[in-house]
Amino acid sequence: MNTVFLPMGSSSVDLWGANRQPLDHKYNTSVLALDATTGKEKWVYQTVHNDLWDFDLPMQPSLVDFPMKDGSTKPAVVIGTKSGQFYVLDRVTGKPLTKVIEQEVKTADIPGEQYSKTQPRSVEMPQIGNQTLTESDMWGATPFDQLMCRISFKSMRYEGLYTAPGTDVSLSFPGSLGGMNWGSIAFDPSHRYMFVNDMRLGLWIQLIKQTPEDLAVQANGGEKVNTGMGAVPMK
Repeated sequence: MNTVFLPMGSSSVDLWGANRQPLDHKYNTSVLALDATTGKEKWVYQTVHNDLWDFDLPMQPSLVDFPMKDGSTKPAVVIGTKSGQFYVLDRVTGKPLTKVIEQEVKTADIPGEQYSKTQPRSVEMPQIGNQTLTESDMWGATPFDQLMCRISFKSMRYEGLYTAPGTDVSLSFPGSLGGMNWGSIAFDPSHRYMFVNDMRLGLWIQLIKQTPEDLAVQANGGEKVNTGMGAVPMK
């Protein structure tokens, strides 16, 4: 097919998209197919609209002959996501070969944010580690730390997979280090098995408005670059 399949990242800061442009909204967090000779776009398929969760696509897509319901197979490109979802796309057209719905999601309170009213859910493929958490899911080695975990969970705003970041403290699960992440997918064509990496790391998220004093501070907050998941200002 002479096609290059590119998993796309997300522009601007991971959790804020108020300054994103139309091209960002088209290509962010998507699979992009290009003609290998000319470099021209063949198709693009987006897995998150205005990504505010760092759910971009870090893994390489996998090319498989996907079994259809009528017993035939179709050339497909399969990609897993940080959100624990799988998308199966027609290699030629980029159209989903399994059912994908647009799920209504709630917004938060960030001024100027370009919230999407819906987000894709690949409902005919397995969901890996992205179930909606409840208080009874909270874990602890003893009753005391389980209680602390439950209290912490109840104190955060949580509306499922696409809980939008706001000025209050919210929970992101499976988080930006979740799903298949960088691990990609392996296939056994003989047995039609798919082997995946399963990661889950819940994150508490809070966006804090900068003051004039904050703006005068150096961009890295005095820390070294890439110090991890700590509270390092990003400007």
